[in-house]
Formats: sequence, C-alpha cells, structure tokens
Amino acid sequence: MKEELKKDYIKYADVETKEIEWLWFPYLPKGMVSIVQGDPKSGKTFMLIDIISRITRGDYMPLSVEKFEMGNVVLLNSDDPIEYSLKKRLELQNADTEKVFAIDENTKKLYFKDLSRLEKLIEEQKPVLIVIDPIQAYMGDGDSNSMVQVRNALAPLKRIAEQYNVSIVLVQHLKKGNETKAIYKGAGSIDFVGFARSMLMVIKDIENDERLFLHSTSNVAKEGHCLSYRITNDGLVWLEDKGEVNVNEVANQDSNTKFENAKNFILGCIASKGNISATELQQLCNIGGFSERTFNGARSYLNKNNKIHSIKKNGRTYWCLSSPLDDNVQSCNVES
Repeated sequence: MKEELKKDYIKYADVETKEIEWLWFPYLPKGMVSIVQGDPKSGKTFMLIDIISRITRGDYMPLSVEKFEMGNVVLLNSDDPIEYSLKKRLELQNADTEKVFAIDENTKKLYFKDLSRLEKLIEEQKPVLIVIDPIQAYMGDGDSNSMVQVRNALAPLKRIAEQYNVSIVLVQHLKKGNETKAIYKGAGSIDFVGFARSMLMVIKDIENDERLFLHSTSNVAKEGHCLSYRITNDGLVWLEDKGEVNVNEVANQDSNTKFENAKNFILGCIASKGNISATELQQLCNIGGFSERTFNGARSYLNKNNKIHSIKKNGRTYWCLSSPLDDNVQSCNVES
C-alpha cells in the first residue's frame, strides 16, 4: 500500500477558532506586530518607555483601572545610547530595569534578516513586549520603499510574534509631505501599514504642550480612544482620555503654522492700540479665523514667555506688550 501523501492544504473547518489575547486593549495585541508612528522629537520613544516601565511593575495601564501583566521587555533602540538616555528615562519612570533587556550590538548589528540572537533572548527571558526603534535601522540593505522587500524583511517578526505569543512594536518616523490620510504618512512603503495589525500615532500638540496618542487603524479591534500626555523634567504624565478623535483631521492640522500666526496676530493687535481689552482681542481673533483653542494656547504661550501681560482697568482685563515686537511681527490696523 502506498504511503498516503501529506496534504499541502488546510480546510477552514479543521482550524480551531481562537480569541485574541491582549497586552494592552485595544492598542497592543499579543502574538502580533504593531507600529507606532511619529515625527522625531514627538515623544513616541518616551511614551513607549513609560509603557515598558509600567509592564515591569505590573502597574496600571494609562488612564485605566486595568493593570498590565507584569513581565520582561526587550527594548532595541539604535538612536539613543542606553547609558546616556534610555536607562535614565526608564529610571525616571520607575521601571524595574532588571526586567528590561537588549541585544548587544557593539560587535554585531542586528537586522531583520537574522533574528537568531533575538529568538535566543526570547527563549531565555520570555518577554511580553518587544520594542524595535526605529524600523529603518534594522532593515539592513533592504529597501523600505519596496513593497516586496518590506514584506520579506518583516515576515520573520510575524512568525516570532505568533510562535512566542509576544507583542512586537515597531517605531516608524513620518515622511515629509501632504498626505491627507494618517495611514499614508509613515516613511517607506504603505506595506508597513498593511503588515501591522495595529497602527498608532503620536502627534505633538504645541498649542497645549501636549502629546496625542492616537489609534490610526486596527485589523483586530475597534480603534481605541485618543489619550494625551505631557513630558516634563520629572518624567511623562498621562493627562486625559479624549474619547474618539478623527486621526486624519489631527494629523493634517498644520499646528506650527497656525500657532505662529496666532501669536503674531495677537502681538500685532496689542501693538496697534498700546493695550487692548481681553474681549476685543478675542473678537478680533475670531474674525481672523483662529479657533478658540489656538487663540487661548497662543495667548497663554506669550504670557508665560513674558511677551505680553494683563492689567486690570475699570474692572476689565486688558492685554499689553511686555517687550518690543520682533522684526518679523508687524502691528495691524485694528480699526480696519
């Protein structure tokens, strides 16, 4: 009797249905790869360091009554030295650094095409989270703009995530340009987005000195709420659950330009009259097309930085200049 040939196909009816396990619902699924996007200096690495710190302590998830599963973490970062930056941030966020590991890349660089050392570390320390920051540094000679090469380079990560049931987070910088949808803003091929099961974005809101943590898209659950945080000299502090926020609208706001224009507009209005009532200044900014949020943020910034100050006169608040106008700011004709 001939030996029965092994089937090279799968029947869906024979596959056991499984529920997704979560490291942080609904942002970071276990056994899958997620991506966190953001501009340089936007605070995405510091945010992930805070998450890592909470995991090492088994502490509460940001703005939640749920706690993280306590466990080990692998943090691979090619931009920031461990001894000068990463460890200090971890300690600032009260991490148990006995539970944080990295591959020694001083003698041999780690690339996606050979993750044997990473797998050995996983087998020994059994981490619940692996952070790789940024993606491009570990692509090697692979072209991050090539759909095929991106898929081929990242395929081992998918296998590792599934095999060890670990949550893997890749950090991706944003590209320059005017893409209207958040999912197209990442540097490199759109296949990074197609590969990740959960896409997250960090945006710096300079008007309120906050960072916004947004869920761009998810293939495994409904997108989570927008969370805000602030980075201070004492570390990172989570501020508010802002609920459902349209990530495309936030990602397309040219905050720098609007904020600078609002600051200059306020200075110009005050300079034209010597001092101006708070009510009149608010009305002029409305006419100028600035939102209340942008106006309040710009006025607060100018006040904190001693560019303007308020006085009381006849029971009303007036705003005055605290220093001469810069050369790039012109007074405007308020009457017109």
